[in-house]
Amino acid sequence: MLPEDRLLFTLTGQRFTDVRRARAVSICKDHRIQWDYVYETAFVHGVAPLVAHNLLSCLSDGLTLPHEMLARWMMSRQQSMDITKARDEILSEALAYFDARDIGVMLIKGAALDLLVYDEPWYTLSEDIDIILNVRKQDLTDTSDQEIVDLFRPLIEHDYFEHHDLNLNGLLPIDFNQIWDRAQQFAHGDSLVFVPSPEDMLL
Repeated sequence: MLPEDRLLFTLTGQRFTDVRRARAVSICKDHRIQWDYVYETAFVHGVAPLVAHNLLSCLSDGLTLPHEMLARWMMSRQQSMDITKARDEILSEALAYFDARDIGVMLIKGAALDLLVYDEPWYTLSEDIDIILNVRKQDLTDTSDQEIVDLFRPLIEHDYFEHHDLNLNGLLPIDFNQIWDRAQQFAHGDSLVFVPSPEDMLL
């Protein structure tokens, strides 16, 4: 395994212990790290902010980075924080909108992981927010449907009662009645949201 890959495996843990930090510093001291490779790989897999956060915490333990790479990692972390904050504000607006219309909202995929799994939602960065609305499209007027699209696309990708990303546009025979029945509720700001059960999160 390349030292760059070993470094990435070490840096992508949420629980970045002293042991993992010492291992990361050791890898960097023992090898001539190709930092462009490390950054691009982390970026492609959506974990550059988490890797940046852990990597920067190694500086106090003697790790040195080329100046341009230090700036790049710091920018990656800050940009993720800023984007996540803006996304969270939009999601809060959407939840308030649906609360006012008594429409339940289920967070799925990255949005659910941000709420329940990651210590900080900016550790990873998703392209959009995926939600399922607890209403069937045929029960909405065309005007209401278009209003939802106009308000929240493209950042919020919604679907009605089910979601095309989970059933692969209808290819998988998923029982969404059961998914809603097993879903759990959690607070998100001033709103309550549904999140799939642990077994359904694997879909």
